[in-house]
Parts: sequence; C-alpha cells; structure tokens
Amino acid sequence: MKQYCRSLWTVIALVIIVAACQARPGQLGPPRPTAEGGVVILGQPATVDFTSLNANPERYQDQFIRASGAYLPLPLPGCAPNHGPHTGWALVADGLRLDAAGYEWLLPLIPEGLPLVVDGFWRRYQGPLGCGKGAPAGLAWYLETARIVEPNPLAQTGVEAVGPPAVATAPPSLLPTSTPPPAIGA
Repeated sequence: MKQYCRSLWTVIALVIIVAACQARPGQLGPPRPTAEGGVVILGQPATVDFTSLNANPERYQDQFIRASGAYLPLPLPGCAPNHGPHTGWALVADGLRLDAAGYEWLLPLIPEGLPLVVDGFWRRYQGPLGCGKGAPAGLAWYLETARIVEPNPLAQTGVEAVGPPAVATAPPSLLPTSTPPPAIGA
C-alpha cells in the first residue's frame, strides 16, 4: 500500500508540473502568434521606402516592415484557379506598386488613393503564377499585412468601420486612373 501511495503521488506531481509548464495564451510561456486581428508582434517594424525595397527585395525577406503609400484596389483575377499570392490591394509610392494581402474585409470601406501606413511581413512567393493548371512558374513579392497603422481610426476619413482593427486619418490623394505602376520586384 505504501508503494502504491508513493507512485500515486509521483504521478500527481508529474501531472501538475506538465500542466504548469504548458504554454497557453495568458498563462506561462511566451505569447504565440494567432490569426489576423490577434497577431502578437514583438519589436518595431523597419520603415522601408519603395525604392529601397525594389532595389533589394531579398534584404527584407520575411522581415517585419512598415510601408506607406496610396491605397489602390487591385482587380480580381480573370480566371480560376489563379495561382500565386492572393493580393487584393496595393500601396503606390515612388512610381512603384507594393502588392499586399490581408484585411480584405476592410477593403470596400477604403477610398482609392487614401494614404495608408501599414505594418507587415515582406514575403517572397515562388511557384506557379497566373491562370489554370499549367500556370508558368514565377516570382512575386508582397506584403502580408499585420496591421494598418494610419489612418486611425478609419471613421475619421468619413468611413464607418465595423470589425477588427481600425485604420486611420490622412486626406485622400487622387491617383491617376491610367495603368498602375509596376509591382516591386517585377
């Protein structure tokens, strides 16, 4: 009986230790990234201008960066399946276009040409690009958006936003409606 009790206490102690050491959000352990809107980001982004990003996109690959430019919605692909990063919008500055993914739920609320400051991760996609099963291989750079920094809140631009992180203020500047500038790294 004495041996049984000792074994039982050993098992109970191990269960308590294992439970205490598991990293759960809000408990012991470092915070873990979660889905969009709940991302935990430690550190400050590197502010990057489009010219530097275009000159050496590899330097910033998978880095947490901040970019500023005028909002430009991108047209939907004219085919399905469409291969490559799912970028639905872009920022335009310095005669270049930075394609971005994320915050698609918010895009209908943002007027074209609105200056935005966004933080995100600079990503490289290499693989099939374009339409159909036989899409040719290619390379595309894009910003995986983590947060919209400015304008904040979006309601100050005359738009009512409902939902996750709000976006912020700056007077809209109109973009020419001609052909969009080339994408960075293209």
